[in-house]
Amino acid sequence: MNRKIPIVLISGPVGVGKTAVGGEVVDILERNRTPHTFVDFDQIRYTYPMPDDDPWGNRLGFDNLAAIWRNCSRSGSLNLVISYVVEDVSFIDTLTRVIPEGEVTTVQLSASMETLEARLSGREIGSGLGWHINRAGELVDSLVLATTPSDYRIDTNGRTVIEIAEEIVSNIEWCVD
Repeated sequence: MNRKIPIVLISGPVGVGKTAVGGEVVDILERNRTPHTFVDFDQIRYTYPMPDDDPWGNRLGFDNLAAIWRNCSRSGSLNLVISYVVEDVSFIDTLTRVIPEGEVTTVQLSASMETLEARLSGREIGSGLGWHINRAGELVDSLVLATTPSDYRIDTNGRTVIEIAEEIVSNIEWCVD
């Protein structure tokens, strides 16, 4: 079968709501009875210790993603939603090697640093808060560069997760059968 698999890659800085928006996207897809799989890439790439030559664990993440997609597509999934910080095109290049039938749409979420700090302070209750706020600041500056992969951008300031997810769902051609 030569069908293209829609892959929606929800990116943005730490704290912008990638996983929450992804969760809402899949809720909408379920209501519409659209076969799909949702992967929070952070959850499938993390291990300790990380190899020196793969400090973010992406190689492990892609190996796991290949297995997850193989199993989910056998079970009837036709669409893939992934949340992860995508800083350069190499991530997408690897993704399309792992899932060669994939057609990637990258949605870059953004928010002000003030909004990100508020969201992070509400979710990070341990020692990682400082790291997350620093990383968010780095990403706010770098993810707006023209070299950052983005098919379209959504400013999340003052918007609900539902509004953002509805916008994403309405802009994608999903496979339904």
